[in-house]
Amino acid sequence: MAVIAVRRYQCRRCGGTTTVVPRGVVRRRLFTAAAIGLALCLFGLVRLCAARVREQVSPWRSIGAAAIVGWAQLDRWTDAVRDGRLFPEVLRGPREAGRRRDVAQRAAVALSARCPPQQWGLSMPEQVFVGAQAP
Repeated sequence: MAVIAVRRYQCRRCGGTTTVVPRGVVRRRLFTAAAIGLALCLFGLVRLCAARVREQVSPWRSIGAAAIVGWAQLDRWTDAVRDGRLFPEVLRGPREAGRRRDVAQRAAVALSARCPPQQWGLSMPEQVFVGAQAP
């Protein structure tokens, strides 16, 4: 787990604030775009269960009772992708293909397509990890 230092600036005129973060940090999320992309890939393409995805991606080792069989964070991410609030470049599928695993699969494929050609030799999870960070 890493702590990321961010800079906050306040406008002297109106009092509004803005926060500057490193590339790859996703607004209002506890994980980076790369970690979210990797989780979506492991769930949608590699077909790991949510609990195994959590073991692979989450740095937190203490879990609640619900996390033994699933991972609520993964549900939030797939719902956000489906609604266009996370990785809005991922095309929405038909309503009947709206199951979370289908949404995760579609997102992982779209993110892997953003991986630079010189890194196409990487495994699919690695391509998704790199592609999720691409501007």
